[in-house]
Amino acid sequence: MKKLLKIFIIFLFLTILNLNAPKNLSADTMVCNTNEVFYDVKPNGDLQIEVIIHDPEPNSTYSLTKLLGNNEILAYSYKVVLSGSNQVSAYFHLPQTLASTLFNNTEVPQLIHSEIRERDSSNNSTHRNCDITLELTPDITTQIANPTYTKPPGACPQGCPDETTCQVIQHGDPNDPADWTCQEGLSSNVSATKPKLCDNDKGISTAIGCIPTDTAPFVNYILARAVSIGGGIAFLIMLFGAFTLITSAGNPENVQKGKDIITSALTGLLFIIFAIFLLKFIGVDILQLPEFEETKITIPKYKRR
Repeated sequence: MKKLLKIFIIFLFLTILNLNAPKNLSADTMVCNTNEVFYDVKPNGDLQIEVIIHDPEPNSTYSLTKLLGNNEILAYSYKVVLSGSNQVSAYFHLPQTLASTLFNNTEVPQLIHSEIRERDSSNNSTHRNCDITLELTPDITTQIANPTYTKPPGACPQGCPDETTCQVIQHGDPNDPADWTCQEGLSSNVSATKPKLCDNDKGISTAIGCIPTDTAPFVNYILARAVSIGGGIAFLIMLFGAFTLITSAGNPENVQKGKDIITSALTGLLFIIFAIFLLKFIGVDILQLPEFEETKITIPKYKRR
């Protein structure tokens, strides 16, 4: 009886130890959901994929494998970041050439059923898996298909002739100047700054205001600013002449100098005004230029702050 009791106690003790011992997770216990997959397209078209993995094994690495067609490994995790007490973010990098091959339709959402494989720090062949679906929307696939590159120093050193631009060759290295050649048409893979339009797309917004792009409004813009600047300069010169006249203290030479300054300022102001009318007379009445017929000089008004 005592022997049976001892055996029962030992069995009970071993059972308790087995219940408290950590269990090896089976191949289907790793959790990663399709709605926890995030995408980031780089300017050069490379695709970065972030996958949230729950209950990860410590110090593990991950691989992203394509299931349909074959089990080729698309990418290994280049970074694993602890994103919670029981979950990590595994990051995968797909080059633009590979991403554009996988997701080659820019008009409909692209779906690829994939698998995440987890390996321990010893890179043992035993691993856990979880299935996900990579889903890329048309705007993401468009960014992948149309990357933008910054031209490196030394690219197209001789310049490009008319109707051609310096572009990177297909499947070339954007950072290698030797892979840049002059090609016909506007470049779709070189980043450029698009000017900000204003006045119903009839001008370009700048730090000094909206500058018209049409001929007649542009002439009006230049002449109006020229009159304003010329009038301002003439006014300052007249103030200087008045100051010289006031501080002359009866000195005939300084009095005459002040009068000459004021007279010159008034003459210059009249010359500017009559030059506009003279330009209008020659352009409209003599040469009959249509641009001048549409030109109306409007002095710009400045708002008080």
